Amino acid sequence: MYIMKYVDINNEKFYYYESDDPVIQHLVTKKQLFGYGNFKLLFDFILNKNLTLVDCGAHIGTFSFVPAINNMRVLAIDGAEKNVECLRKTFEGKDNIIVEHQILLDDIKKCSFTDDYGPYGSAYEGDDGNVESNTLDNLINKHNLQVGAIKYDIEGNEIEALLGSKETLEKYKPPLLLEVNGHCLRLHNKTPKDLFQILEDFNYKCYLPIDSGLMCINKNNKWPLCVSDIIAVHKDNMYNYLQYPILEPFTQDHIEDLIGQQYQNSNDDCRKYFDTLS
Repeated sequence: MYIMKYVDINNEKFYYYESDDPVIQHLVTKKQLFGYGNFKLLFDFILNKNLTLVDCGAHIGTFSFVPAINNMRVLAIDGAEKNVECLRKTFEGKDNIIVEHQILLDDIKKCSFTDDYGPYGSAYEGDDGNVESNTLDNLINKHNLQVGAIKYDIEGNEIEALLGSKETLEKYKPPLLLEVNGHCLRLHNKTPKDLFQILEDFNYKCYLPIDSGLMCINKNNKWPLCVSDIIAVHKDNMYNYLQYPILEPFTQDHIEDLIGQQYQNSNDDCRKYFDTLS
């Protein structure tokens, strides 16, 4: 049975259903938002903060919350029914945020969705599916939005969602924050290289943010991180980010060392991803 509760964040009520997943546990024990660090990371890359911030895979709003309560325009999208209930309760009465219960893929098609609550829901295309997907382009056009930045964290469906964002990406060229989850991509018969290739096809350059700058990503190298967040910047806008030091990609020796270290400290799911790299 789901029990909805709330915690006070910045003097605002933030709603959630009880769960043992790490996002909820972080929220309950620390009274902090698990996704706030990612919002801060993307915020600095937004060129026009008056445009809409799009949160694909919003979960219960840990990424969207701070921009929304600070009057940024936000479109928060999630495929899990109970997540959307929390989003709507948290943001009730705020006219600067739109909440959509949608599954984002590359077209409108039948699919199944694995979870009704939590951060791990994922879509699988199939004629026997009981729900229907949509595209980000359709939602942007539906609400007549202008897009300033997009975050994608949808458990292996990022490639299909990007393909369904083609019109938006070409028109607005927004900076992107994406989760690269090797395990989830593997479950969809995809790889990080496939994700980096789609971004390159859309004229985006991919970087791994690290303390001293932005590390270039060489799509042809093994990707030595099971779960990581990357920044993608449209090539036409690179001149706006000259303040960020651009660093060389991982060396082959560094890649092999990282894979070994990560393998030893990973769970079984990530080890399955690293096994594909051998």
